[in-house]
Amino acid sequence: MRIKQLDNQQRGSRSKQPDNRHSAPASQLPKEIISHRQLSGMITTIVLGGGLLVLPKEILNILHRDAWFAFFIPILFIFLIAHIYKTLSAKYPGRNLYAINEQLFGRWGGKGINIVFLMIFGMSLVRDLFTISSFMQSTLLLRTPFEILNLLFFILIMYYGSISIEELVRINGMILPMTVILILLLPLFLLNEISFQFIQPILMSEPRQMLFGNMAYLGLYGDMMMIGVFLHTVSDHHRTESAIRYGGVISSIFLCLLLVLSTLVFGEVLAHRFLFPNYNLVQQIHVTDFLDRVDLVVFSIWLPLILMKVAFAYKAILIGWTQLTEQSHSRYDNKGLALVLLLLTLFSFGNVSKAYSTSHYSSIFNSIFVMFPLLVLIYVRARLSRSGSKQKKTKQSYSYWLGWGALILIGGMLFTGTWLDMPTPWMGNMIGLLYAFFLLFLALCTYMEVMKADPQSQQKKNPSA
Repeated sequence: MRIKQLDNQQRGSRSKQPDNRHSAPASQLPKEIISHRQLSGMITTIVLGGGLLVLPKEILNILHRDAWFAFFIPILFIFLIAHIYKTLSAKYPGRNLYAINEQLFGRWGGKGINIVFLMIFGMSLVRDLFTISSFMQSTLLLRTPFEILNLLFFILIMYYGSISIEELVRINGMILPMTVILILLLPLFLLNEISFQFIQPILMSEPRQMLFGNMAYLGLYGDMMMIGVFLHTVSDHHRTESAIRYGGVISSIFLCLLLVLSTLVFGEVLAHRFLFPNYNLVQQIHVTDFLDRVDLVVFSIWLPLILMKVAFAYKAILIGWTQLTEQSHSRYDNKGLALVLLLLTLFSFGNVSKAYSTSHYSSIFNSIFVMFPLLVLIYVRARLSRSGSKQKKTKQSYSYWLGWGALILIGGMLFTGTWLDMPTPWMGNMIGLLYAFFLLFLALCTYMEVMKADPQSQQKKNPSA
């Protein structure tokens, strides 16, 4: 009898417990914290992961041997986005882009803007999944059906959606260094295949070509706007701008190195004809007769980085859908949302050329004419709004202004080299060397900026404090 009464009491207490599935407001998310270095690694993965497969072909088609000069406008774009996100995270700490939109524009206005961001992030994810599946089927797994490859990626993104952001950035922290080391070793491995005649004369492109080549990369760099979804996880908003700038500049240098190597190895005529230029570049590595298929080893390390970009994009979509439906956790719709994205991947594109057209044209349109104007509108509304915390004016470090100075010098050199006819080839070579020098100097400035924002580095300099 006593046991029966206790059982009835337990059933009554369970029935009285509320269902938390829809009880939490949209702005409250599970508390997760990532460091500014992990944020930099996330940005590097998003930009570099997209550039490893798709865009080098289009850039080489526009600028030919001058394709490695197509990074001035993208880096300027990164600097502007970094300033916007730094302002938003400082005024609304602990909130992400979706929650900030609802606070600034109201419930329904914010949800409408969030739906636009979700649709663009979904288009980017479907494009990347289709491109990865097409690459795997045409190069590595020739006899595997396209649907089976998409099913494997469906299971993978469903698993990534079930884990936390902290676990994702830890996985990214293990994959990204190996990818960076392989990219830095490529010039050594391809030393016998390099011909400097393919890249000369330098800066022979017209100003219109240089402008279009720089604009073509904005479709890829527009994907980094999904970083705003993870603003609530950054431990200190003062580090947000420096982390975004550093990750964007480092990924730009790695993409520039890959474009230079593609031009030096294949030449401008042959390089833009390849469907996947970076894969064909890795195929040229011949260490010895026993290591003839080094490309399999390299892409076994590069492919996880590309999939990590897909994981971050899916996590951004999942968080947005969770806040849109006002649920307390993203696990409720993980499987259903992954299945919808799988079906969209199967039926969205007919072939790889249509996926290339989408990545080249619609992604640029979405970045320049949709997402960036919306971010500017959010930024202006946040600056004029009286809600949120008051911002304290902070004095910028000298490395911050040195970085802007280096970027201005890069733009000035490109303007000088394209608008003025080079009377001698050595002047073009000199401008190319100065461009590479100031690009590395810009990376150094952003690195110094990140280290100055790191309290651990300051404690090492001042142990008495």
